[in-house]
Amino acid sequence: YWKGQIIADLALRSKGVNAYTEKDIEIAGTITVQIAAAIANDSLHKVEKLYAAEQSALAEISRIIVSSVYLDDIYPRFAESLKRLLKFDRIVINTIDDQQSMVFPRYTWGKNAGDFTIPKSGRLLPGTATEAVMHSRMGMIITPQMIIDQPERFEGLKVGLDADLLSTIAVPLIYQGRVFGAFMVRSTEPNAYSLRDINIAEQVALQISGVVWSSQVNDKLAQSAKEFAMLADLANAA
Repeated sequence: YWKGQIIADLALRSKGVNAYTEKDIEIAGTITVQIAAAIANDSLHKVEKLYAAEQSALAEISRIIVSSVYLDDIYPRFAESLKRLLKFDRIVINTIDDQQSMVFPRYTWGKNAGDFTIPKSGRLLPGTATEAVMHSRMGMIITPQMIIDQPERFEGLKVGLDADLLSTIAVPLIYQGRVFGAFMVRSTEPNAYSLRDINIAEQVALQISGVVWSSQVNDKLAQSAKEFAMLADLANAA
């Protein structure tokens, strides 16, 4: 016990029959009282060390994200820094086109997910993890059993199972209250993620949302400018 909470247990075993007496139990109880504080302090130190490492990695990601307006330049460094926080074999950042009900890849890294990898031309939003977090507005762990039990909801993740991507975290990308995409990490390790990992993924998504949104807007403006220039050239040639 430490401050009224059970933090660990002490177990002693012997090959002898009826090896222990009430006196032995009393001595063991005294030992646990003496070592409880040390165990509690060691656990606290580990938690503090883990928290400091997480905050350092998040700060590094923040510096990387704002270091360039060209996302293609920063994504590889972003992926490397993310390894300090989450274990993964694949990263996906998707954005949503509400008007067309389509989802488009902004960035992918790592293990190929098979034929259902979203092409640059996009794919329909229904049946994707992006759609799932768009509606839930919160992160989720997606397991193979969920994909099997809810085939319509997670159709886009089926082929990933064939590629041995067995664990997935998906979190929404939100800007000014609007879900405009999703950030996902996937692992070949079964049951790879916990609620702590969702919390970290949500913090990462919070950091990258603004930059991904701005990049998407800039790309749309550039495309509109290109189309306008083409129309102007056609008009001048007529």
